[in-house]
Amino acid sequence: MSSISRAVRPALRGSRGVAVLARVRTCTPGRALSPLQQTARPLSTTQRRRNADHFDIADIPPTPITHLSEVEAAMQEAVSKFANDVIAPKVREMDEAENMDPAIVEQLFEQGLMGVEIPEEYGGAGMNFTSAIIGIEELARVDPSVSVLVDVHNTLVNTAIIKWGSSQLKKRFLPKLATSTVGSFCLSEPVSGSDAFALATKATKTESGYKISGSKMWITNSKEADFFIVFANLDPSKGYKGITAFIVEKDAKGFSIAKKEKKLGIKASSTCVINFDDVEIPKENLLGEEGAGYKYAIGLLNEGRIGIAAQMTGLALGSWENAVRYVWNDRKQFGQLVGEFQGMQHQIAQSYTEIAAARALVYNAARKKEAGENFVMDAAMAKLYASQVAGRVSGLAIEWMGGMGFVRDGPAEKFWRDSKIGAIYEGTSNIQLNTIAKLLQKDPHGLIAKLRRLRDSSLGIPRCLYPLRRTLSRLNNFMASTVRGIFDRCSESTSAIDGWYLWPDHDNGQRALSIGPILGSVWQIELQIPTNEDASWHDVILGTYSSHKNHSVQSLGDYEFHSVQCVSAALSCMSSTAPYTLRIKLQTRTQTPVNNTQTKGNLTESTMRGTSERKLIGLSRNLPSHY
Repeated sequence: MSSISRAVRPALRGSRGVAVLARVRTCTPGRALSPLQQTARPLSTTQRRRNADHFDIADIPPTPITHLSEVEAAMQEAVSKFANDVIAPKVREMDEAENMDPAIVEQLFEQGLMGVEIPEEYGGAGMNFTSAIIGIEELARVDPSVSVLVDVHNTLVNTAIIKWGSSQLKKRFLPKLATSTVGSFCLSEPVSGSDAFALATKATKTESGYKISGSKMWITNSKEADFFIVFANLDPSKGYKGITAFIVEKDAKGFSIAKKEKKLGIKASSTCVINFDDVEIPKENLLGEEGAGYKYAIGLLNEGRIGIAAQMTGLALGSWENAVRYVWNDRKQFGQLVGEFQGMQHQIAQSYTEIAAARALVYNAARKKEAGENFVMDAAMAKLYASQVAGRVSGLAIEWMGGMGFVRDGPAEKFWRDSKIGAIYEGTSNIQLNTIAKLLQKDPHGLIAKLRRLRDSSLGIPRCLYPLRRTLSRLNNFMASTVRGIFDRCSESTSAIDGWYLWPDHDNGQRALSIGPILGSVWQIELQIPTNEDASWHDVILGTYSSHKNHSVQSLGDYEFHSVQCVSAALSCMSSTAPYTLRIKLQTRTQTPVNNTQTKGNLTESTMRGTSERKLIGLSRNLPSHY
């Protein structure tokens, strides 16, 4: 069988690849492109979108979030065929034996499914994140055990090396991970599950590198893997900030697999306890920086949750398809097919609706991750809901099939057993709810939504401000990828934040915008954005007070956050052609004066409204072209 990655990869490289894909599509009747697919442009990073000036979301027609590019559609078809032709005949055998067939693992490498995002220069497919998600989902429609092996290898292990590995580590390991070596991710321990950073595994420095001692539990891929990313605390006095990531190979002295767990579901996937008895590794096996392991783990698990969500939607689809084939074609009661009873039809329709909703969450999170937007809450929602849907649908599928769903002759009961893990690994459902609630309370996403609402509203904006509508459209990408990302990163790394301010910084004669959280009485600058020297700094705080110097005010009103904070947008314009600035002010809950220890004076309402250079300010229309 030809490699999946070889079949779809050329489409990323111009007309020759398109011709290859055309042949792939024409050989599969019944999957012709719809009129929408022929005209719509998908929001996918098969197109690079690093420069906001080169990509304007306002220029793209509305597109279904689950719409696939040609490359992604070809990937979906190829993986589906591989899963049904090669994996399906061995699913029951592997489940009963509680062992992954080595021939299946070998063919996963041959098909390019173990290096989806690894760059081509290292032997990978060089495809986008959504392609990996598609592969995980399609495999799970046939066997979730195989799906999770591919998921962990791609979204956790490969991603870690691509993001934080040194050039030496990339050259040394990425070719192996793409072609022959299974990877494993070692974070959980007997005393640290949901509290992932309560690690007891320790690392100490040696003359030649590091020594690791401790145990890991619930480690996926441990039997198949030869490559392990291990998290250990290098400096316990610093708490979780001492956690560091290391690379350990299976043949290292002191490394051992102590126990293989016997599980309810995904039985072919190996889950083991691993011991590290003074395992010595060279200093080159340090992944990233010392003490940064907790950041890496958080980032990887956020991406991995999208993969688990895709596994659950694939499982739900596989379970639903298996059951409806039976009730619509085989099972009869009272002289008619069971699927023709209205009560059954309603359950079938409700289940498919929930699957479609879960898939929309999954693909939305994947697209946002690709676009460089903050996707943490989206990933949590996708994993939470997809695991719930998988459990419900697979349970109903057994009932629809009656006795045939309860016996081990078919896949129905296996899908249900496999679904239970979705609410447990890579963050339990309660952990996802905690994450969602915390982010809703901080509400970093509300700001962007309100800017878009301001752009699209018909609130009687003065004619001289009409150009702002177009400017705001162009600023959306910048805001989403930069400012919102800063909000989220700062919010995740600090606590007790009362609010946020943007202000102009004229230090050393340089005009810049600074952003920082109010933490107690200290300003912590996180970002400086250079602005055009010709931009006007005079401002009008709309909806806050009635006049400012000699400029008239036309109020647009206040826009409130969903949380306890509130935000008001301020616009200024000397004429229809003059530079103008969008200004944002976030007020603290108490609105008490905040002492700016890095500047002179207090940032009170009076100094904000004065002529001080420390006035609240936002984004200039004349942003440099590289934004």
